[in-house]
Amino acid sequence: TLSASAAGEAIASGWARTSPGDTVDVVPMAGADQGFVEALHASCGGDRLEVDARGPFGGPVRGLVLLLDDAGLRTAYVDSASVCGPDGEARRAPEDASTAGVGDLVAAAIEAGAARVVVGLGAGIATDGGAGMLGALGARADVPLDAGPAGLVGVTSVDLDAVRAQLGHTELVVATDVASPLLGLFGAVRADGPGK
Repeated sequence: TLSASAAGEAIASGWARTSPGDTVDVVPMAGADQGFVEALHASCGGDRLEVDARGPFGGPVRGLVLLLDDAGLRTAYVDSASVCGPDGEARRAPEDASTAGVGDLVAAAIEAGAARVVVGLGAGIATDGGAGMLGALGARADVPLDAGPAGLVGVTSVDLDAVRAQLGHTELVVATDVASPLLGLFGAVRADGPGK
């Protein structure tokens, strides 16, 4: 599969062969899923960080964070699909998939000085509602938060004090290309879950 940048360059190369006098501007685009950070980096520049993180089943993966300075505000863009996508680890039961790796990326972004963190959501196989992310950011509960939705059975309390302390005044923003709720009759888990 080609990235948005690679596809754009291939199209521009082919166009130049047939119409060498034309000017082609390549502007990669992506949804909020895999390729989110790469497309932004190709269009806007910035510092691209590869971060050691946990994949959806806890194994090691490399996640992507892009740091941009926008009018004095350091903004980080996080590609959740790079740590929760179906390609990062050997596939197992989706009910065991966690978003802990997203928390690893958010923590790395904050450590790099981001005042705003934009998390691109999409193409992930984890449907734990962000519990794994919260656990990676310091949340504590009476059950492990990084064991996917199946591991959340029986949770009765969650302490978010450490998450609030780590986030501080950091603005956390979600970028998504769909408007589906997570749960319910028309939710993402029901609609997309069987395909994961």
